[in-house]
Amino acid sequence: MSLSVPVQDGIYQIFNVEYPTQVAELFDGSDSDVVGWQSGGSSLRMEWQVTNVLNTGVVGQVTFLNQDISTYAQIPEPPYPAPGTHVVGNPTSTVDWAVSVPANLGGSEQYVISLVNTPYVWTLADAYNGTSITLEETTAEPQPNQLWTFVQVN
Repeated sequence: MSLSVPVQDGIYQIFNVEYPTQVAELFDGSDSDVVGWQSGGSSLRMEWQVTNVLNTGVVGQVTFLNQDISTYAQIPEPPYPAPGTHVVGNPTSTVDWAVSVPANLGGSEQYVISLVNTPYVWTLADAYNGTSITLEETTAEPQPNQLWTFVQVN
């Protein structure tokens, strides 16, 4: 379904492709939802430390650590995943995410972020500030609201 991509470890803002002004933000501290929020500032809640958990130098499986609150993007406790599961912050545990380019997009810099070994990907339903990023099933051709770009923060 997808190809591994060379996003290096670093600090990024993560933008939705369909709603390009919406950036992933940890809304209200640890244990809160990760939401889409209109970019336009440099809030640390919009910045994520991407760390390759396989230590190969190429991202395939990563963790996302919020720079403001030192909280990992993850999903609630089991049972999961299910369509509509919210991506949330948790300061004490991590989950591995797969970052990949869908096969139909070839060399694109648009990525899907999925729960490892599942068809569930980060999805943003609309462009309203505070809309939760949820996990939804995808196919070999993800919808634009299931695609993300990474902008490195210096």
